[in-house]
Amino acid sequence: YNEKPVALFLVAPPQEVTYNRLAIMVIDAAFNEQFGYGVKNPKTPKPFVATKYMLDEFGNIVSNGKGIPDMKTKLSIGLSMLQQFTLVLQSYTQIDVLYSKEERDLMLGNTNATIFLKSTSDDVIKEVSSLGGTHRKHEIDSLNEEFHLGDMKQLERYSTSGRISTTTR
Repeated sequence: YNEKPVALFLVAPPQEVTYNRLAIMVIDAAFNEQFGYGVKNPKTPKPFVATKYMLDEFGNIVSNGKGIPDMKTKLSIGLSMLQQFTLVLQSYTQIDVLYSKEERDLMLGNTNATIFLKSTSDDVIKEVSSLGGTHRKHEIDSLNEEFHLGDMKQLERYSTSGRISTTTR
């Protein structure tokens, strides 16, 4: 264990999927060890140093047809223990192949930021677009206000007229 910053790069040849097992074991062990240090720390229940995992080609980190064990839990509880994950995917379909729908929903639900570059999949484009919520546009064509300052007690003399159109897409 070291309190100094350390960078560990696990690079596996993309055509040699047998090396993915080693990467999965290291990621799993590092998370469990860091989490264990946090639980053992009596003053503050956090590890001494934060760990950031950059999982490029996350959808291809697979061994024997399975991805990283308990990934939904790692994403769910990791941030409170200074464990930050960056998942780089080509498509959400990559998650669907490795994890169940419930795991996928939990993983995406515990995602802080989504950076979308491009896609040719209509499903992915619709899903990412829906993350932005509903777009509303308000236009005010004209607005006429009339207020009589001399008679403040009679607010019924205050009138506003105009037309407001709202479109939602």
